[in-house]
Amino acid sequence: MNMLLYITILISFTPFQAFCYLWPYLLLSIIILKSKFILKVDKYSLWFVKWVLIFYAYFIFSFTINYSYINNLVAAISTYGSFFMTLLAVFLIDIEKVNYKGIFKFFVFLTLIQVPVGYYQMVAWSGFKTLNPFVMSLGAGDNFAGTLFTKWNSHILGVKLSMLFFMMLPVCLFRKTLKNISIAVLGLSGWFLPSGMHSIASGFIVIFLYTAFEILKNALVFTKIKKIYLFFVLAGICIFAVLYVMQKENIDYSINLIAYASNSVISESAYVPRKVIAYKSTLLNLPEELPSAMLFGVGPGNYSSRASAIVSGNYLVHQPKVIPVTPSYYAKKYIMPLWPKYSADGVANQPYSTWLSIYGELGFIGMFMVIILFIKLIKTLNSYSKIESAYDNKAADGLVIFTLYLVILFLFDNWLEYPQFIMPYAVFAALIIKKYNLYRIMESNGTR
Repeated sequence: MNMLLYITILISFTPFQAFCYLWPYLLLSIIILKSKFILKVDKYSLWFVKWVLIFYAYFIFSFTINYSYINNLVAAISTYGSFFMTLLAVFLIDIEKVNYKGIFKFFVFLTLIQVPVGYYQMVAWSGFKTLNPFVMSLGAGDNFAGTLFTKWNSHILGVKLSMLFFMMLPVCLFRKTLKNISIAVLGLSGWFLPSGMHSIASGFIVIFLYTAFEILKNALVFTKIKKIYLFFVLAGICIFAVLYVMQKENIDYSINLIAYASNSVISESAYVPRKVIAYKSTLLNLPEELPSAMLFGVGPGNYSSRASAIVSGNYLVHQPKVIPVTPSYYAKKYIMPLWPKYSADGVANQPYSTWLSIYGELGFIGMFMVIILFIKLIKTLNSYSKIESAYDNKAADGLVIFTLYLVILFLFDNWLEYPQFIMPYAVFAALIIKKYNLYRIMESNGTR
């Protein structure tokens, strides 16, 4: 089982996205076959297993009542499986046979390699223009792709590096060794190297605030206030202050963008970000045309998911012959006009969002199910604070913060369907929860 998890992590650092979409299903099949169909799932992990099975049953139901092209369903099963199938597969593994520390260290090693490789790419491909990221006003790291190679994957690599940083920061605060601190700093630098000066400066201020709060938390009067919430409030204030002082033009741009977006909700404005148009048409126009879409959506692969984009013929630079162009009626009417072919004019104008896609394709029922899943993930990871192990318990603390960060990222892109990023997250979320469940079982049996 360990080898399968090592392979999963390794595959996530390759540019072969098609194989990354296939791997979770291969992983699940191999695990079931190796167990000879005798799967031992603890009573706590069984909730997650049941959830995935029920979700996929609903997934098929939603497509059936909104039947378009079977190709769209296959594409959706492939892209959504990046997270859900990986999660299911890992929850079926016998955690007592898993070398968690070894797998985590392997992830750390592969992630850290991305930093020098990515920096070399920035320097070599940009004619040394980004050698000093402190002089850049805006993001300078489109070429920072590491072993994912193409610049289209730089944002994926950035978020992967941020996951390492979030998981290692609490570990460093718990066990302040040179090794742990070095890993966290490298993860942070890799996260911010593709960004501008304001991102780097803001990142170090966040580290300072989090560290200071860890030291002073026992002296706080309001002991019932969760440290994570206070941290986010203080960090948010400081980040905005640093951004405003150092990059006022970017703040002004963002404020104007928000103002246009807000104004467009109640009236027509000169400029409306296409993402806002996508949200408005999905929440207002789509249910008006198809009332059942509010509950059940228009079917997986039929609206704004990455699967829908892949079959649209308007998204991939080179459309493989094995993927027929079969956009649904609703995708052609509401989403494709907002995405000119091969467009690349900013996140604000990309009509893509995980939450938008889940609601549009699976309705309120599907969105409610996914929200319940993430609440359960956050709650269970947060409960792992009883275990006294730096790599387990403290990495779980970091993964809670990262999960909250991820839920927010879902507003801006179809992050749930990027396999190179979401597979490692699913692996570590499931492994840490499985280890916590094992602890609960041993504690209840009096064997701990």
